[in-house]
Amino acid sequence: MGRGMSTKLALVDWGTTTFRLWLLDGDGNTLATRQTREGMKLACEQGFELILESHLAGMDADADTCVLICGMAGAKTGWVEAGYIDCPAPLGGFSRHAIAVPGAGRTVRILPGIAKRSNGADVIRGEETIMLGASVLGLVKDKGLFCLPGTHSKWITVEGGQINDFRTFMTGELFEALARHTTLSLSLNAEGSKMDFDPQGPFGDAVRRSVETPARLSNHLFNIRGEALLCDATGPALRETLSGLLVGAEIAGAAPGETVSLVASGELQRCYEAAFEATGTRFGTFDAEELVLAGLRVAANQIEEWKS
Repeated sequence: MGRGMSTKLALVDWGTTTFRLWLLDGDGNTLATRQTREGMKLACEQGFELILESHLAGMDADADTCVLICGMAGAKTGWVEAGYIDCPAPLGGFSRHAIAVPGAGRTVRILPGIAKRSNGADVIRGEETIMLGASVLGLVKDKGLFCLPGTHSKWITVEGGQINDFRTFMTGELFEALARHTTLSLSLNAEGSKMDFDPQGPFGDAVRRSVETPARLSNHLFNIRGEALLCDATGPALRETLSGLLVGAEIAGAAPGETVSLVASGELQRCYEAAFEATGTRFGTFDAEELVLAGLRVAANQIEEWKS
C-alpha cells in the first residue's frame, strides 16, 4: 500500500458463510487478521455493521480506518447492493464502481460483482477479486482457466486482461440437498465422517462414470440407493460416490481442455485434486486467501478518493 493511503485500512472478504478481515497499516503491512463463520447469512440477522465494528474494535483499529469489502455483503440481500459489471470485465477496472455504504460510522466501500446476461445468465461476487489477485501475482498469462470450488463452484476464463467468461455449478449445495433431503439420505448414514478422495477408489470411479456419461447423472445417483440395498455398500463409500458423481458432472460441464488453475484449500482441495487426477486433467493449485488479499490490496489502491 502506498504511503498516500489512510493510516490504516481494513480489507474484508465477506462470503455466504465466512468472514475474513485483514487490518493494514499505511505501508500495507498486515497488523492483524480475523476469520470467522459470520458470513452473509448470519450478518443479515445480526447486522453487518455490528459484526464489522466488533472485530475492528477488537483489533484496535483507528476510528478513521477505511474499509473495502468484496463478496456477498454487496448482494441484493446483503448490506448494500453493489450491483454488477457486465462480462467481459477488465480485471483492473471494477474497483472504480465500488459502492459507498451510506450511514456507516466510517468510510466503507463494497466492490461490485460481475454478471453474464447472455449464453446462460450467471453472476460472480468475490471471485472477481480473486482473479485480480491471480493476475497481480503473475498466475494469469495470456489465457487461463480457473476452478474455484465451493457451495457454488465457479469456473472462470481470464483472457487478455479481463474476465471473459464464467460458469457456476451448484455442486456443494446439491450434495447437501441430496444427502439430507432425498431417498439417498437413508443410505448415507455417515454424516461428518472424513471422506477418502482416492482417485482409484469409489470417489474416482464415480468421477469417471459421471464424466463419461453425464446425461445419466440422475440414474447414477439412484444407483447409490441400489448399492446400499443390494451390495452392502457402506455409508462413507456411498458419500464418496455421491461427491464423485457431482464433481464429475461439474467437470463434464466445464469441459476443461487445458491446464486448470485450482483455487482451493483443505477438503475441497483434496477433493478436486483427486477428481482431476482421476480424469487426467492437468492442474496447479493456489490458495484462495492469498489471492483474494492480493486482489483487495490492488483494488484499494485503485480507489482515488482514498489517496491524499
